[in-house]
Formats: sequence, structure tokens, C-alpha cells
Amino acid sequence: MTPKPLPTHKPPAEWNARELEVLRQEYSLIGTACQSLLPDRSPAAIHAQAKAQGLPPPRRWSAEELSILQREYPLRGEACRAMLPGRGALAINVQAHRMGLRPPTPAFRLALSGKTPRGRA
Repeated sequence: MTPKPLPTHKPPAEWNARELEVLRQEYSLIGTACQSLLPDRSPAAIHAQAKAQGLPPPRRWSAEELSILQREYPLRGEACRAMLPGRGALAINVQAHRMGLRPPTPAFRLALSGKTPRGRA
């Protein structure tokens, strides 16, 4: 029986300018969750590159921020960003997802506004 050849590993691809820009803009806000924006990079690769670039680690959510998110996200979705200075829409959506929160449906927002759907009296 012939032994199976060992798998060959490609060396990691160089980071391109777009990837580095995404990393610079998003890493300090959402950490390795920016993998959704960098699908060809693993969380370990993202962390290592951020460290190599000297980027600060992601800012932790304070208890007050988490409380606001818990209370407001189901009602306002990412519009609660106005109550969370320094947090972008992506960071808010990622943290809300981690907490198991869901944004309001369009019908729920409409009901809260007191308006009627178009074309209905």
C-alpha cells in the first residue's frame, strides 16, 4: 500500500490594501468579528495582523452600553447608535447578535410610529 502524500500548505497570502484598510477601520471596534468583512482570513490571522500593525485591541463594552443595547436594540435596531457614541452600526449589530438580540421588524417599527401602511386608511 502506497502512503498518502502529505498535504501541501500554501504560504499565507500577503494582505492587500483593501484588507489592511478594513482591519484598520474595524478591528478596534469589533475585533476578529471583522472576519465577515475579510472572508479569506482566519480570526488568528486577523489578530496577528492587527498586532503586527500596532492596532489597539477592541474596546470592551461597558455595562452601561450593554444595558442600553439590551433595552433599545429590539426597539430601534442599529438606530440606537445615537445612544452609543463611538460605536458603529457594525459593532452594534455584532454585539447584539452575540447577545441574542434581534432588530425590530418593519411592521413593529410602523406600529410604534402610529402610522398606517401606504395605501391603507
